Amino acid sequence: YSSADDGTTETTTWILAALARWYFSNGSSLSPFVQGEVGIGNVDLGPSDDDLIRLGVGVGVLQFVTASTAIEALLAYRAASFDESDIDASGFAVELAYSVFW
Repeated sequence: YSSADDGTTETTTWILAALARWYFSNGSSLSPFVQGEVGIGNVDLGPSDDDLIRLGVGVGVLQFVTASTAIEALLAYRAASFDESDIDASGFAVELAYSVFW
């Protein structure tokens, strides 16, 4: 979810996505993984709005710090296709995260 106001137009965006991830565990504390995601969302541009579908794939690595916490790095590609407009958006993202497993 994000919201922005430039003084003339207020823009609100939300995306609800599901993520699936496969870990290639080799018995060490370092685990590579691949992931895929699919989501739906909406961009509200004040007088008009546009529905969207977002797809993504990524590869990464997870380094366990303890038995239940890890630091992860991800390189992902995501693409969004909008329903009403002719705009499509896509790009790469680099993400770092701290994960807790229970």
